[in-house]
Amino acid sequence: MTNAKRTYIKGTGSQVGTHVICDVCGEAFTCNTKAIQHKFRKHPFHAAKHYCPQCGMQFPLKGHRDKHLKEEHETDHVPKNPYPCYQCGAIFYTKRAHEYHDKSAHHRVVTLYKQIETPPPSKKIRYNNAGDPQSVYYCHLCGFEYIVKFNLQKHLEGQHSRQERSAVPPDLYKCNTCDALFYNQKAYHNHNMYHRPDDLYVTSEQQRLQTVTRVDQDFDIRRVLPATEKYVPKYRRRRQSFINPPKQVGQIIINKLTIKHAK
Repeated sequence: MTNAKRTYIKGTGSQVGTHVICDVCGEAFTCNTKAIQHKFRKHPFHAAKHYCPQCGMQFPLKGHRDKHLKEEHETDHVPKNPYPCYQCGAIFYTKRAHEYHDKSAHHRVVTLYKQIETPPPSKKIRYNNAGDPQSVYYCHLCGFEYIVKFNLQKHLEGQHSRQERSAVPPDLYKCNTCDALFYNQKAYHNHNMYHRPDDLYVTSEQQRLQTVTRVDQDFDIRRVLPATEKYVPKYRRRRQSFINPPKQVGQIIINKLTIKHAK
């Protein structure tokens, strides 16, 4: 596989003639995947993480971080007043990189455990691109609709401040069609624009659960694979298939006695 400047090994993300070095023990590999698998398999408790000081991105190996710095960032100037992360000790050169790191590496974990509160789904049913019936979630602050609860949580986190989400509304506006509740009149009017004459509606929560093919659940840490599970392949033993089942010991002795009597 080739492009204008680089030649890659087919089936890998490694360039021809280069070596990927493990930053823990120094062992060299010709494939990025094998190097990452080696690090998580041989050094699972190594706590060193590599962040780009210019943009805040995280990389599994130091060589990947250095390559990213060389190709993506023109300058390696170290400012007089960098932005340190007081939670993990990483140093960043720009405020934007520090904010990106804090949100992606630390704040995202807190958000997973402390779910952003969302209104329950409305009585409206929408079909996704695969033709499956799905529940409809709505933003009570601006009226946007989503068929995936996680997308609504991302919208509330990115578009509405915590103060706006926790404020007590002076009035509530209820949609007479799908029973959705809104905190302001503007959100109510925006919501009404999503209704169509051919929309489907349910009359109860039990009917909704029986209609939809997928029920969105909140985050559960037990369903998340650890980092080592993502990179280390699992080897399963192949089942041995016997054309003729093995004979038992007693059966072998009986066969030998039968042969002797025959002689």
